[in-house]
Amino acid sequence: MTYPIPSKDVDAAMRAKSHLIIFGAIVAVLEGGTISGDNAAKNKIIKICHAEQQRQLKRMNRAVAAIKKRATQLNGGKGEDA
Repeated sequence: MTYPIPSKDVDAAMRAKSHLIIFGAIVAVLEGGTISGDNAAKNKIIKICHAEQQRQLKRMNRAVAAIKKRATQLNGGKGEDA
């Protein structure tokens, strides 16, 4: 059964997950030692990426919660597994 889930919630969840992956890749490159040079700048960028990952995770969790809530409402309040 398909549920008419608002596309804004799906888009928000997908965009947040994409951003999580991108920031994770940036951190992996910087922590992997592939770039030599100014450690202070590298550490600052890593710190910024970690903070942004937390923001994106919160956005994704809010969007997923909205999707689950809507699915439950459309399923007669029986939860997503019913």
